[in-house]
Amino acid sequence: MSIRIGIVDNHPVVLLGLQTLLEEQQLFQIVWTADSADQALAELRVRPVDIVLVDLRMPEVSGLDLLRKVQSSAPDTKRVILSAYAYAQEVKEAFRLGIHAYFTKDDPIEDVVAGLLRVAQGEVVIKPEHQSFIEDDFRNPLSPREREILHLLAKGYSNKMIASELSLTQGTVKAHVIRLFQKLNVHSRTEAIKKGLKEGYFSVDDLG
Repeated sequence: MSIRIGIVDNHPVVLLGLQTLLEEQQLFQIVWTADSADQALAELRVRPVDIVLVDLRMPEVSGLDLLRKVQSSAPDTKRVILSAYAYAQEVKEAFRLGIHAYFTKDDPIEDVVAGLLRVAQGEVVIKPEHQSFIEDDFRNPLSPREREILHLLAKGYSNKMIASELSLTQGTVKAHVIRLFQKLNVHSRTEAIKKGLKEGYFSVDDLG
């Protein structure tokens, strides 16, 4: 079965070129392309994909902001950046958000394809040149489920409400919260929310 992909880039030539290159591999199905964050989120609601491939530099809404919204609205979708740039702070912040890979547009297509195949299997792909940017942050990252729970804590949900929202038992939620506190090195929900906001796991806009 082909890996379903959505591509978000505001440059039509890049969109067309990337779509063509990936479809030539006969491993991927490009379900949709979008040139804006709003269009991408609208497409994602009606046509889910396995992987969303996002340009970091987008007009109006940055690629990182879009990835936060994808994480909130479609947490099972794997998120990958394909950007013209790979500045240390952007790479670091992107992996804090739980992305699965960060490629640049001058990477060989063979490397991108290999990386996407690994992402589809659930791996996180970190290029050697990015390792030094994120080694401290990535040593003990929050899992996608822990990020989801942190986001709900920030919205004021109780353990019981989280359990209902995520179809988990309250005991499972409690275990996740304890592990979340350990990873963030905090001792209360308030501290966890403050640290999560500071470290970029969510933004104030995500809580609206």
